[in-house]
Amino acid sequence: MGVEPDDRFERSTREEAATRSWQFEKLQGDLSLLAKLVNGDWDDDFLVVPPGWRVASTHDDGVIHASKAET
Repeated sequence: MGVEPDDRFERSTREEAATRSWQFEKLQGDLSLLAKLVNGDWDDDFLVVPPGWRVASTHDDGVIHASKAET
């Protein structure tokens, strides 16, 4: 994502992957999700759970949702 000061983290990760016989794959990333989190732009990429609510599984493609806590 271009925030690393040098390539030491990538080198270390490549070495660890080789030690474990794992395939190393470098993907291009960006900081947009982190920026949205920090800026409060909480759209459908985030699950906002109001006070008094809980996180529950949906057992579908949504995985989880917020539901009113039972009292």
